[in-house]
Amino acid sequence: MAFGVSLVALGLMALIGQSSAREHCKCVPDEDCWPTLTDWAELNDAVSGKLIRNTPVAEPCYYGDEDDQKLCDTIVDQWSNSTFQSLQPTGYCYPLDYACPVVSTPTGKSQGECDLGPAPVYTINATEPEDVAEGIQFAKAHNLRLVIKNTGHDLLARSQGYGSLQIWLKYIQEGIEFHEQYQSPSQCEHTNWTGSAFTVRGGYLWGDLYAAAFERNLIVVGGQDPLTYNCKTVGVLGGYLQGGGHSPASRDFGLAVDQVLELKVILASGELVTANACENRDLFFALRGGGGGTYGVVISATLKAHPSRPAITHTLVVYPLPNRKDPLAATMALIDAVADILSAYPALSDGGFSGYAGWGVDKVDSPIAGAPAPVMENGGYSHAFAKLDDSDDALEEAQRFISATLMQRLRKYNGSGLMISESWERYPSFEDYYTAATRAQQQVGFSKMTLTSRLLDKASLTGDPAQLKEMLRITSTNSPDVPEKATIWTMLFLVGGGKVLDDPTGSSPDRYVGVHPAWRKAYLLAVPTSILPEDADDRSFKKMQQDTTYRKSDAMRALAPNMGSYLNDGDRHNPWWQTDFFGDNYPRLRAIKDEYDPDHVFYCPTCVGSEEWREIPAEGKHSTYV
Repeated sequence: MAFGVSLVALGLMALIGQSSAREHCKCVPDEDCWPTLTDWAELNDAVSGKLIRNTPVAEPCYYGDEDDQKLCDTIVDQWSNSTFQSLQPTGYCYPLDYACPVVSTPTGKSQGECDLGPAPVYTINATEPEDVAEGIQFAKAHNLRLVIKNTGHDLLARSQGYGSLQIWLKYIQEGIEFHEQYQSPSQCEHTNWTGSAFTVRGGYLWGDLYAAAFERNLIVVGGQDPLTYNCKTVGVLGGYLQGGGHSPASRDFGLAVDQVLELKVILASGELVTANACENRDLFFALRGGGGGTYGVVISATLKAHPSRPAITHTLVVYPLPNRKDPLAATMALIDAVADILSAYPALSDGGFSGYAGWGVDKVDSPIAGAPAPVMENGGYSHAFAKLDDSDDALEEAQRFISATLMQRLRKYNGSGLMISESWERYPSFEDYYTAATRAQQQVGFSKMTLTSRLLDKASLTGDPAQLKEMLRITSTNSPDVPEKATIWTMLFLVGGGKVLDDPTGSSPDRYVGVHPAWRKAYLLAVPTSILPEDADDRSFKKMQQDTTYRKSDAMRALAPNMGSYLNDGDRHNPWWQTDFFGDNYPRLRAIKDEYDPDHVFYCPTCVGSEEWREIPAEGKHSTYV
């Protein structure tokens, strides 16, 4: 299947008409405007030989010039390993649009077609900031779609783009610098943090920064993969940080964007600038929650670090007993129990607990890391919540608190056909707790997966129980018109409350934070996820996507109408993405976008300013975009 998508500017279409719109598209391969081989050779010279002509990761498995059985065997073996994918220029941790899938036939050979699909055509394997500037200037000069990628860990496919030039940041690694007592290099009087901090220069992973922090018995507020509970392919400087960034530590210290003290950014002009509370403050605001790949390329960030503390963890597992006589009654009891648990979330957070949970009403057919075996086999709910506390009687006090706040609510389900169990652990440091929680091997996400999300505040969780249960019922099932059974699993992130509720946008010196204002009321981020088998047909997938975008999203929107979605764990087909992802900040963010990138060199779907563009099929080719 050939694949082609062009970007056309909608504003120009309205002025000049459809017939002339092609003149204002981004240039794509096979068009006269596409750079010549000489142009690409000159770019390669400018970046010291770091230009890569991309090929699909699985191409050696297909009949043709690149047919290589031994290499194919290695690719098949490593295909689901997200670290392997992150090391490929066109590898993605969430392969939403692979046009060259891995071979799954018994012979190990595919008879199908293999092309780049939505992946970029060329990649600059940048190793220094100057490479980034060269790539930006080349894309501007030749009217190319530009893609910025670190690891490719992006649920919304913002690090992909048909016919594009990609700047790969992973190998810019100029060090992680520790500041025992931070002082602003520019003497910014509004940067009043004097505690510890780290300056991360380049494409490092959160695992790299965690290691540096743990060596010094410190905590950094960093990434954890929502489906696998670890951070092996989450970059520090990319979409996670620029989109907000929730964490096991965010309840105690704030979101990741709340930790940012200073950024170094390469603009669309190629200029390297500093953004902090004194310099380029509007850019500083936008990059702290207004989304990545939009305003410039961040190549350095300075982040707060906090003293470590011991952690107490509470694990809860609830699931219907196997071989139950009345499955429907057990399912309804499970929904009731989950509603009771969720209604306790604000109190649990106010009492110091945070962490990750998940639930589903049916057997889980696709592997979900962190879900206990009984829940995978029968449906159910599980969580692992932690409290950071260094007091002598912390464990006993926590047990009394959980008993009164949560477990008392669940006693009424004795005899209902639900199995309920809890356990406790104590860890001497945040490092020990985090290491224990992230032992799983991180797998690549699912290509036939849809998701949506909603931030939920105290009112939505503790208000009308019937409405909360209705939301749980709708989001845990697919509409009857979805022709194939899907695995449905809702991720529940108790990562709000506490310091996340502190709104810095008033008179605080740290007021330059552009994250969705709904975060400042949120306790829970709920992320319903639907997964079809890899061999499901396109019709089934499209029906499931529509069910996610409308029926499921509408149910959560009805429960929490004045909240929003999280742009890093959101639905990339959300028609109301401007409101749901950015809230009242959108007009200001759009103005900042136009100031720093007036020509819209930077584009990604559902990013600020992307409403000015539309992805359309290239002439004579087929697009799989919906």
